[in-house]
Amino acid sequence: MQLARIVIIGGDAAGMSAASKIRRTDPDAQVTVLEKGIWVSYSACGLPFFLQGVVPEIGDLVARTAQEHRANGIDVRTNHEAVGIDARRRVVTASTEEGEQTFPYDKLLIATGARARRPAFADTDMGGVDVLRGIPDALSMRTHIERRRPRHCVLVGGGYIGIEMAEALRALDIEVTLVDHGSSILKILDAEMSALIAACLTENGVTVRYERDVTELVGTDIVGGVTFADGSTLPADMVVVGAGVEPNAEIAREAGIALGDTGAIRVDAAQRTSQFHVYAAGDCAEARHLVLGRDVHIPLGTTANKQGRVAGENMVGGNAKFGGVVGTMVCKVFDRAFARTGLTQAQAEQAGMHARSVQVEVPSRAGYYENPPTIHARMTVEQRSGRLLGAQLYGDDTVAKRIDVAATALHARMTVEEFTQLDLSYTPPFSPVWDPLVVAANVASR
Repeated sequence: MQLARIVIIGGDAAGMSAASKIRRTDPDAQVTVLEKGIWVSYSACGLPFFLQGVVPEIGDLVARTAQEHRANGIDVRTNHEAVGIDARRRVVTASTEEGEQTFPYDKLLIATGARARRPAFADTDMGGVDVLRGIPDALSMRTHIERRRPRHCVLVGGGYIGIEMAEALRALDIEVTLVDHGSSILKILDAEMSALIAACLTENGVTVRYERDVTELVGTDIVGGVTFADGSTLPADMVVVGAGVEPNAEIAREAGIALGDTGAIRVDAAQRTSQFHVYAAGDCAEARHLVLGRDVHIPLGTTANKQGRVAGENMVGGNAKFGGVVGTMVCKVFDRAFARTGLTQAQAEQAGMHARSVQVEVPSRAGYYENPPTIHARMTVEQRSGRLLGAQLYGDDTVAKRIDVAATALHARMTVEEFTQLDLSYTPPFSPVWDPLVVAANVASR
């Protein structure tokens, strides 16, 4: 009997989660992972903390090296960039240091991830201009900081990467100006909540500028500043672009594999693509949004790991299903944090839903216990049914796990009335008797 030949394109979260699951489920399967770089199984989410110095060494972000995977029976090929898929012949072509090589497969997983968007002005070899997506980007930034000792950095884009980078750079005593083309930062939050984060940035020495479109860079070999659409300039000796990401789905499209409306690879709940023997998982693939009821592209490491695990099990005969997403995330911003799940008011309206939102401010612990910080809790609710559509939190680090309660409620399709009856824990050092989310649910249910 011929052993199953499994080829996986991409050696990070989704790819290696799948490979490990395959190895545990079918120890006899032949698993080959093609990774275009030299790093596998690392935490991209930890890169800002490496730059800040909280994580001392870049290797600390690696969960398992290529050598360790090989010792577990997974044939990891680094510096192997997949450049083509022949779905009819079931062959992947890879570019390697020795030239092109082909890899036949019985089942294929595309786990090519996503790449940072580079606006036209950032398509340059000028020193001091970076995006932050992978380890090479972080090492390039670290080198620039150590060699050039920049005094002022312009962060282009007010997403959560920009927020985390602002803190990292301020910790290094670098002046930071964050510019965004919109009227608010953090479009994943409603404006009422994003204004709180902007205020926190300002309090910690970050200059925030709205409705500023960067059109070009100033400088020759090393960046010296940015030019805006109105012709004004802002001096800077470092520029970091955080303009979002886009899925690496070209190799699938060129192989005749269907993409979804988002531009990511369309998959079913088993992570199978339009080609029955080809699967996709992670930041290159879509996922079903449980509140919207349609496929979305929300690139998060938690989703990538779970989708990879589902794909791995199914590639060796399993029947696993990926349960979908609600877009839950949390981000540290200096000594505070914000978190969100589900839909914002703006997103609900854009989806054609009749929704309303409430917002409350309550202590994170019992009011008499050590002068507790406050939490801002916001809930978005469907008008007629009272169904919870989403939640947003801003406050101390307890928001990180409080948001998970709201995410669980979204998975269960709970109403806010049902949410008010949740039996949540209470003790004065950790929570008020009425949890901030329950307070918000009480207000929303009126």
